[in-house]
Amino acid sequence: MLAGIVLVLVARRAKALWFDAALDAKPLSKHIDALLRDKDFERLKSLAAKLPARSWMGRVLLPAVSVGPGLEEVEIAVDEALSELKQAATDGLAALRVLTSLSTTAGLLGAVLELSKGATSDHSLAALEAGLPQRIAFANAMNSMALGLATAVVCGVALRVLRRDATRLFGEARSLGSAICSALEPR
Repeated sequence: MLAGIVLVLVARRAKALWFDAALDAKPLSKHIDALLRDKDFERLKSLAAKLPARSWMGRVLLPAVSVGPGLEEVEIAVDEALSELKQAATDGLAALRVLTSLSTTAGLLGAVLELSKGATSDHSLAALEAGLPQRIAFANAMNSMALGLATAVVCGVALRVLRRDATRLFGEARSLGSAICSALEPR
């Protein structure tokens, strides 16, 4: 059951980071930089309206171009958008960190329970002579430990990859917000 929870959580985070939030930021950033250099805010608003609603670049750009030409209003809108994105970046990562620890413990506990059940259950004399209950208990214990360790490995790898990608996406969004604010600063 723990492995199923982990897979669902990893799938939700991967979808949020890799499919909903992500855009190819380099060409988009170059285009936005060119529009900001030219102070073409009408085309910037048009571009912001065309970006997917869940993309992190769009979640920073749209509020920034919607509030007006004043630097203070834009900075507030960018800060609010970045605050929401910071929360979205870390969403679910703490649960993965906890599940990494729990899965190894659950695997070990499952192994101990399987071994104790195999040692204390009542069996026929022929089965005991053949060593069948011990082999079954040992196999179940090893399966439990393997599942717990595999779940911990999946959690650890997913945590590292998802944290790295969330940091990258947040950095791109933050640099976009900085570029917008710096374009509005009086020279």
